[in-house]
Amino acid sequence: MVSVHPHSIDSKNEAERALRGYVLWRKGSYGVWSQRGELFRQHILSLVETAKRLSC
Repeated sequence: MVSVHPHSIDSKNEAERALRGYVLWRKGSYGVWSQRGELFRQHILSLVETAKRLSC
């Protein structure tokens, strides 16, 4: 299905790029086995994405 709105394609690609780090981490680590590990992963990935957006 092709979108009629040209900006929706850019936002989809941006959203996919934002999730890519999460997907690669999850694939490489075979998932998270504890609640504490899940919180750690969420915090680290949030910091990485924030740094990317701020161009650090």
